[in-house]
Amino acid sequence: MKTQLFIGSEPKEEKFEEVENREFPHAKCEGGFWTSSLDEDGECGWVKWTRRNSFSTHGVEVQVWKIVPEEDLDIYVINSLEDLLDLVDEYGFQDHPVLDREEGFSHKYPDWEAVSEDYDAVRLTSKGQTETRMPRMRSKIEGLEQKWEGEFPPDLYGWDCESTLWFSWKFKTIERFGLYTQDREVEKNGG
Repeated sequence: MKTQLFIGSEPKEEKFEEVENREFPHAKCEGGFWTSSLDEDGECGWVKWTRRNSFSTHGVEVQVWKIVPEEDLDIYVINSLEDLLDLVDEYGFQDHPVLDREEGFSHKYPDWEAVSEDYDAVRLTSKGQTETRMPRMRSKIEGLEQKWEGEFPPDLYGWDCESTLWFSWKFKTIERFGLYTQDREVEKNGG
């Protein structure tokens, strides 16, 4: 797995919280640990998303941490809507029957607690993020209507960029990488 970046205060194992499904169905769970892959620009999808969307870091410097995951990890990769459908088929989903589905969201999300029993993490690729963000609103995907019999397919709306949700603390090294503010690129240590 690629080197990861984490934005925020120093990540420590003692702060790690086990995954719990939210009381009200949501694409994200409570707990776990979120990272995004270090890219060729020396940044990550999360940094780029916050900059594009003016997301709550305006003028505030936050720490960036470089994380090298252990090897031989069990990571479920979502690179397509089909990967998400397979995950939900195997592990089930949280559902709330009274929610209004007219707005284009499914309100059907993976049972993250069940997934966390078999995997160290779930990684959503950039392609996977595009395909799982409000799939019903996108062009019809071959076979989707038949598989879900006209219902809304599961989605990961809210996973805003390429990212990894860690269910267990499986890192070789964690080191300070630099500082980030929304107004400029990541300022790396030593330059």
